[in-house]
Formats: sequence, C-alpha cells, structure tokens
Amino acid sequence: MVTHIRVMRLRCSLCGAGSFFCTDLRVHLMEGHCEKLHRAPEGVVNPNTIPCMTKEQADSLSELADPVNPGRVMYTSGQ
Repeated sequence: MVTHIRVMRLRCSLCGAGSFFCTDLRVHLMEGHCEKLHRAPEGVVNPNTIPCMTKEQADSLSELADPVNPGRVMYTSGQ
C-alpha cells in the first residue's frame, strides 16, 4: 500500500494554467488550448496547425508552480 506520494505541480508560463502531469500541459500548449499563445516567443507557435508546436517547445513554456518546494510529500491513507 502506498502511504505517500511526491507531488510536483507544473504551470503554463503563458497563462498560469496548472497541471500535475507534463503530458496534460503539453496538450494544453500543443493543441492551442492556451488562451495566451500570442505571448509565446516568436517562432514557437505555428499558426493554423495542430499541433502548433513541438513537445520540446511546449516543455520550454512549462514551469514549476512552486520552485522552492517542487516535490513536496503528500500523505494518504492509500484508500
């Protein structure tokens, strides 16, 4: 039984949307769901295409939500 997990929360650097999984944040950016894509550096977003950027580009626009304590321990009963 798992009694604790490490939680690392990520955030979109453009709009501040949060996610616990990098794949979800990639989808948010790569499929154009981010409402602030216009803030991305020039050349990152390919307009009118899906996906509109590569995984590496999406990852570069992701940041830790809490850089001081990125992998804090969360305790659970395992149920």
